[in-house]
Amino acid sequence: MKDGYNASANANWLAAYNANQPGTPSLSTDHTIDLKTKFAANDTLLFRFRLKADADATTGWGWSIDNLFIQQTPTGIEPTSIVDDFSCYPNPTTGKVTIQYALKESSNVDIYVTGANGKSLFNQALGLTPSGAHEADIDLGQQGTGVYLIKLRTSNGEKIGKVIVKK
Repeated sequence: MKDGYNASANANWLAAYNANQPGTPSLSTDHTIDLKTKFAANDTLLFRFRLKADADATTGWGWSIDNLFIQQTPTGIEPTSIVDDFSCYPNPTTGKVTIQYALKESSNVDIYVTGANGKSLFNQALGLTPSGAHEADIDLGQQGTGVYLIKLRTSNGEKIGKVIVKK
């Protein structure tokens, strides 16, 4: 890896500093370190920043960190969901749950209910549903106390809600 960055390598910065001028954003200097060539995916990295001054009387100058990127460049664009709104109520419930949703465009709609352990409990096909606001009722009264996941699946994606059943 490269040695630490020496701010005096920038002539404008050094001149302003030596003239006791205040620091300004125009004096900021980019310094990029490409970590991808030194580390593998899922490595844990720890960063240490050390500020060093040549004299104790130094004030008003130091580091600023801007645009610290910790993720990879996106490889694609996620499709925009046609589900505009999605909620399940009452929550918690003793049985009956109303699923409220709004579609930006018409789509086939299905509802799936699973337990917190991932076991599928039932599904309901609502068929081709026009755009706009809609409600569907399901009954979880025969299920025991616990957390249940309700998945609303459309032709271009899905939304998932969590409902707690209390007996």
